Amino acid sequence: MKQSLSLTTKQSLKMTPQLQQAIKLLHLSAAELENEVKSALETNPMLESVESSDPDDLPVEIKWDNVIPNLESSSLSGGGYEFDKYHASPISLREHLEWQLNLMPFSKRDQIIGLTIIDAIDDDGYLHVPLDEIKIALHNNDPYEFKDLDDAEIEAVLHCLQQFDPIGVASRNLKECMLLQLNALPATTPYLNVCQTIVQEFLDLLGNKDYASLKQKLTITEHDLQAVLQILRRLHPYPAELITAPQPEYIIPDVIVSKSNQTWRVELHQDLSNKICINSNYASLIKKIDNSKDNQFLRGQLTEAKWLLNSLKNRNTTLLNVARYIVAQQQLFLEHGEEYMQPLKLGDVAQAIGLNESTVSRITTKKYLLTPRGIYELKFFFSNGLKRSATGNACSSTAIKAIIKKLICNENAACPLSDQDISDIMQQQGITISRRTVAKYRENMGLQASNQRKK
Repeated sequence: MKQSLSLTTKQSLKMTPQLQQAIKLLHLSAAELENEVKSALETNPMLESVESSDPDDLPVEIKWDNVIPNLESSSLSGGGYEFDKYHASPISLREHLEWQLNLMPFSKRDQIIGLTIIDAIDDDGYLHVPLDEIKIALHNNDPYEFKDLDDAEIEAVLHCLQQFDPIGVASRNLKECMLLQLNALPATTPYLNVCQTIVQEFLDLLGNKDYASLKQKLTITEHDLQAVLQILRRLHPYPAELITAPQPEYIIPDVIVSKSNQTWRVELHQDLSNKICINSNYASLIKKIDNSKDNQFLRGQLTEAKWLLNSLKNRNTTLLNVARYIVAQQQLFLEHGEEYMQPLKLGDVAQAIGLNESTVSRITTKKYLLTPRGIYELKFFFSNGLKRSATGNACSSTAIKAIIKKLICNENAACPLSDQDISDIMQQQGITISRRTVAKYRENMGLQASNQRKK
């Protein structure tokens, strides 16, 4: 094979530190950006903060109610167990289970088995790892200790763990999880046997809400069925949620939209570039210091400080331009709601304000708009459209979902609208949409089919 040398030229984009920083800042949410600025203030002596007492800088708080377990039927109720104190700070499911395991009079061997099972429990509280794999893991970890280990021994420890709080943890499937919770109820609980039979034999009918078949199979009245359903609804299909309940989440809006004198105003909620500046005292030292090493360090820090301030200003300009364009396109939504959302794509915004589509994608991710209608992520305003048959104009998928939802909410409960009925009604309104598309949007919104909505 003959070897030869040749020269070729090609173009490539070199990612300078300044460009890397600018792209990074585009990705960050308002809260993440604030942490980034705080970090820069702590590590770069060339930066100093400009104090602000503006109360509008406080975050907008959005909380989801924490799920508080009912300990009345738990093996941990009473006995001086201080639930509020123990849960004063977030705790993982693993820590909660290990704490209970340490209270059990287990042998060292059973305790190791218990810890191995706990390690295999997923975030929902289920054990989807087969016991054979747990057996292999134990044997591989200590061949001598577990040379005679059998499935019955692992099963015995598992059954003990399944009685831990929250009841139903370490279940292999939904049926086992629900049965464990039902078995923990007092034996005198009304309709307990019926509930156990439904879960054991007719869980598919329950999941499909086929209540007519349930009544027929169990030969019970409508009154009995409602009492049974009331018990079943108290069960927790994901037991881990009782321990690892979601913590309050906080959203800082990046942009505020308001209406004044029939004109929509779009403003940044907070401009972090106006809260930090170059420390003039340290900057003046650059000219005075003779030591080249110190001087080089300070010059480097000054350059990084200027890069950060410039990147912040570019980010704010880009965010404001994108937000203003979105608001201009979605004024009907702001005035009247989701049914008036206009189709909008990333490419539309990019072309209109002279940006790359990737830049628009970055600046609209994890960025929030505070409007008179509520807080929305910027990406909420993007959707594809379907053609209106009469006018030829497009109708956004968000608007179509809102129309479908409104039709279903206002339907006759005794004779609910089928997907074809909805398609026909929307055709009359000038929106061309097939029955299958209606079904897709309905399912996407978690709305049941007409036969399941019928009362």
